[in-house]
This record gives sequence, structure tokens and C-alpha cells, in this order.
Amino acid sequence: MKNPIIFNLIFIFIFGLSLQNCSKAQAAEDENLQNLMTNSDEIIFHSNGSTFSPVIVLQAEAEVLWTWEDNTTSNSLTPIKNYGSAQLRPNRLKVTPWSAVRRINIGYDAGDDGTKSIEFVNDQKVSLVENLSLVAPYLKEWCSSYNQLISLDFSNFVNIETIECFLSVSLRNVNLTNTPKLKRVCFENNNLLNLDLSSSPLFEDLRGANNDFTGITFSIQTDNVWHICVHHNKLSKYYFSNLMPFPNIADLLIDNTFQEGSLIISKTNPTRLVDIRAYGNKYSSLDLKGALKNTIANGTVELQNNELTTVDITGCVQIKELNLSNNRLESEVIDQVLKQVDDYGTSNGKIDLRSNQPPSYTGLIYKSNLESRGWIVQTDQNIPIQSITIYSSSGNTITSDNGTLQLSAAVLPADATNKSVNWSVVNVTGMAAINASGLITAQKDGTVKAVATASDGSGIKGELLITISNQVIPVESITVSSAGGTTAITSDNGTLQLSAAVLPADATNKSVNWSVVNVTGMAAINASGLITAQKDGTVKAVATASDGSGIKGELLITISNQVIPVETITVSSAGGTTDITSDNGTLQLSAAVLPADATNKSV
Repeated sequence: MKNPIIFNLIFIFIFGLSLQNCSKAQAAEDENLQNLMTNSDEIIFHSNGSTFSPVIVLQAEAEVLWTWEDNTTSNSLTPIKNYGSAQLRPNRLKVTPWSAVRRINIGYDAGDDGTKSIEFVNDQKVSLVENLSLVAPYLKEWCSSYNQLISLDFSNFVNIETIECFLSVSLRNVNLTNTPKLKRVCFENNNLLNLDLSSSPLFEDLRGANNDFTGITFSIQTDNVWHICVHHNKLSKYYFSNLMPFPNIADLLIDNTFQEGSLIISKTNPTRLVDIRAYGNKYSSLDLKGALKNTIANGTVELQNNELTTVDITGCVQIKELNLSNNRLESEVIDQVLKQVDDYGTSNGKIDLRSNQPPSYTGLIYKSNLESRGWIVQTDQNIPIQSITIYSSSGNTITSDNGTLQLSAAVLPADATNKSVNWSVVNVTGMAAINASGLITAQKDGTVKAVATASDGSGIKGELLITISNQVIPVESITVSSAGGTTAITSDNGTLQLSAAVLPADATNKSVNWSVVNVTGMAAINASGLITAQKDGTVKAVATASDGSGIKGELLITISNQVIPVETITVSSAGGTTDITSDNGTLQLSAAVLPADATNKSV
């Protein structure tokens, strides 16, 4: 631009416009600030829809004033404001006095078993609520299902009893500090990061499935809690193990919560229907002994798709539906479960035990009992054994001492569920032993009967007669006795005929070898058991089995009146001299007699 005067005029004009716009922006900002200060006694609902139609319920007379974004107003408890287009707008509420407010409802349809006594209200698309603390001392019910709220602060809402936020998928944080009368919360299908109910001692009913919390903090007073629904949360793996702190639990819906270990419930609410749903976890054991005793209300227990190996539902007569499918239950445990349910004596229930081991023949009896009373019982198919044939590739004779024979059992049908057998032997005229794998060992000549019994409880047996020969029957005992029963020899060089009674009577080699042990006396014994006394005192006669078994029999014998003859005499003189050198001289001699205990030592 070549004309500097025109350029300057244009610059001054543009600069003036800029100053004017800045002044307007500042004025608008000041006005907004003033409005916020003015509205501090109003609850402001920021809605995003084309309409806004909340519901306010009072518990006392009050003046209600709604002020809409376009500055129109309404005094209705159920206003309907149509803005004509969807846009973020503030909707202001003032109630005089605030103590008259009982319930604020910006979205509710009784989702997740909510009461139908609360009016149904469509989602009002509220994303922010300001100054809600104005009703903290008074509000009893809050409903904001389906809305777009990110956080809610109910701290010090000392009279709040019910909070309904079903499917408020944007909700991440909620503060429940000092809510002593809170009984029910519904945060189903939100995205809460944590849930702290420690300030709610009267709490009863938790609806909190499909969130993002890893644990729940309950009050130390939990006797009123009857409903816990927190399925599809990533809870710590042992969070729900022993439910003793919840003695009145009726509904425990904790499926797919990453639980492991044991689930132990010792008591449930005696007046309510019971629903225990813990499928999709990794529980290894379930213990409900006597926990479901109500004979009027029905009970459901669902722990399918876990890793259960043990189950105890003794006395749980309330159970009418039991699902333990797809676990790791062996046939013995399946039998036990069927027996425990059969013992209830109840009718018209349903049991699903599929994808475990099938019941045994015994379990099928309990299954039949239940089905006769209208129960629907689903188990994996059990094909019982119909026949057993015993055979051996080495025939059916044993001809060597202590010989063995390996037996096998052919089971039909080939697809029998449990083809294992238990081996036993019946001694007919012979004797044998058999081990768990069918190896039979001969013990005595004759015949024995090998028996293979089906272990599925069907009672089916197979038998094979086996002939045994050439068995050596060892001596088991020897009893030594004497003719006339005496055990004493009282004459010099006296004798006593001994005999040996050998058992068993059919021992292969009943001969014995005789020997004697001199204790304080002395004797000799010949091969036929004739013992001859030699010296007073006691001796022990021994008969030893000559079959190599080492078996012995003994008899203690007393010997008396034995004559011990002189065996040697040694003559010596006093001083040891053997000469007499004086006239008529003398020499004193002496005689030493042996043995020293010779009966007559005189010479």
C-alpha cells in the first residue's frame, strides 16, 4: 500500500475492533463467573441431549425452581424441557428448603433387579452434576442410570439409602465416605476403579459386575449383606474364599473373577432363595456343608468351568439346581455328590456333572434314585463291564517251587468306562498268593482259583482254575517232648527218649537234627533224640528242621544223681623228694585225684 495515511487509518480501525472484542470476551467471562457465584445454592445438571426431563421426589412441602439454559423456568417436580437440538447445557435446580428432597432421578428403569416403586426415567444424558452436596444431609435415593457421569461424590450423605447407576459406562470414581444408612448400590456395567463400602455398616445389596476394581472394601459389620454381584471383575485370586464374614449371604455372583483355592460357605440367609454363581474361576474345592438348609426356598449352585477336585454339599437340602460340569472330579467324588443329593430326599431338581469322570456303578444307583423322584441328572456316560475272561500265555499250571504265573484280564465291552479289575485268589486244595497286577505265586500243591472282579461296582467277575505241584512246604514249628512227659533224668548215666512234633503236618521234609546245649549240666544226644545224662545240672535239647527253614524246637532237661568217676591220680611226696636215706626212715605221700568233683575221691 503506497498511501501511508490510508494505511494508518486502516490500522487504527482494526486495532479498535480488537480492543472492542477483548472487552466483550472479558465481560462474558466476568458474567459466567458471576453466574457461578450466584448459582452456588443451585444444583446444576449439565445435559447433552435435546430434551431434559428429570424427576424430583419430595418428602416434605417445598418450593421447586428449575432454570433452563435459555433462562426460562419451571416449578414442576417432573418438568419436560425441549431445547430442540442436542447440545451441552446447564440446567439449574433450587429447592427451598433442600431438606425436602428425597429422591433425584435422572435415569432409571429398575435395571439389575431394582425396585419398581421408583418411577422410570429415560437417560437424561447428564455428564456433570455440580453442588450435589446441597442435599447431602437429606437425600435418600439417587438414580442416574445410563448417564455420562465420570465421577460422583456421596461423601457425608448420611441419609442416602439407595444409589442406582446401572450401565453408566463412563463412571470411573465414586466416593461413599460416611454413608451410614446406605443399603443398596447398583454400579453394574460401569468402569469403577475401586469400591469402598467401609463407611456403610447397614449395607445389604451390591450390584457391581463388569467394572475395573480388583477388590471391595466392606464395613467390618457385614451381617446385613445378602447380595454380592461382582462378576467379571479382576479381583485378587483369593478374595472370595471363606465367606464366614457374610453369615446371611443369599446371592453370591462371582463368576469370572479370577478366584482360586477353596470356596467355603458355612451359612446362608435362611429366608431367601440362594444363588451361588462362581463359574469360570479356578476353584479347586467347594465346601457348603449344611449351608443351604432352607426347605422352603430353592437354591442354585453353579461352579462349572473350574478346577474342582473335592466337593462337599452334605445337608444342603435347599439345592434344586447344581452345575459342576467341566471340572476335575473323579468318579468317587461324582458318586459322593450324587449320594449327598439323593440323601436330601427332595424331588424335581437338576444336576449337571458332565465333563468330569463318569459315576461308577454305585453312583448310577444314586442317579437312578434321583431320576425316579423327578430330578434331571446329566453325567458323562458310564459303560459298565459285562464280562471278564482271565488268561495266561503260560497256561494254567505252576510246577516249580514258589513258581509264578502272570495272569491277564480281557474285559468286555472294549469301550467300558472303567476297565480296571481287582485280583484275588481262592484256595481250593492248594494255596497261592496274587498281587494287584495279577501275578500269582504258588505256595502249596493243589488247585487254586484266580478271580478278577470289576472295580466299577458292577460285581462282574472272571475266574481261572490253576493247578500247583512240586511245592516245598517248609516247617513252621517244632515242639520237643519226652516219653511220659518227664523232663528230668535222675539215675546215673540215665537216658530220656525225646520226640519232635513238626507242623504243618504236610510239611515236605519233617525230619529234624538233634543237638544238646549244656547249660549247667552235661548230656549227649543221638540222631534219634535219645539223650544220655553225664553230669548233674540242666541241659537244653534242640530239634532243628533239616529242610533249611531254620525252625527249632527246644526242651530244658534237669539231670541229677550222676556218678563222676576218678579219671587220674597223681602221687607226690612232701617236699617233692623221692628218697629215704635213714634207717627205718619214712616219707609222707599224698594223692591228687581228678576231676576235682569226682564222686568218690578216696584211694
